[in-house]
Amino acid sequence: FLSEALTIEAKKQITIAVEDKKPFFLDFAHYAVHAPFQSDPRFASHYKDSGKPKNAQAYATLIEGMDKSLGDVMAALERLGVADNTILLFMSDNGSPSQCPRNLPLRGHKLTPYEGGIRTPIMLRWPGQLTPKRDAQSLVSTIDLAPTILAACGLEPTKEMHGFNLLNVAAGKSPAHEAVFGE
Repeated sequence: FLSEALTIEAKKQITIAVEDKKPFFLDFAHYAVHAPFQSDPRFASHYKDSGKPKNAQAYATLIEGMDKSLGDVMAALERLGVADNTILLFMSDNGSPSQCPRNLPLRGHKLTPYEGGIRTPIMLRWPGQLTPKRDAQSLVSTIDLAPTILAACGLEPTKEMHGFNLLNVAAGKSPAHEAVFGE
């Protein structure tokens, strides 16, 4: 299944970088929780008697597959001894499509300008650098990712680069409005 194949390759590339003592950047974009919803056979039996429509069952298998993938990558980082020196960023690029359950209490779905189409979570994990389990409730954008990643690497973004470094917000050192509005 594609999620498993991508996970195997990601772990392989991480292992190579760690063994070569090189820093690495892995952009791991799952295709899993995306239409068309093709059931992941590894998890189909978990939902076959759920009473849910086939499409919902398939969607659930894809979520479980992605969850397993993330767990497998995190376990590989632990096994290689780099988990505490690795930044993990987990996010979605849009809200759920209209074939999925509603994004209640938000209005709209993917491909709409409403919150249900554009409001998504972003999670950061960087042991020793960010406040664990902090819920910042900050308005951020994917445009903020490049300046944030550069800052984590000790680099400054160019003046032409848009977006804000979110590390101080994620670490609980500055309020959200500073990241949203800047100076």
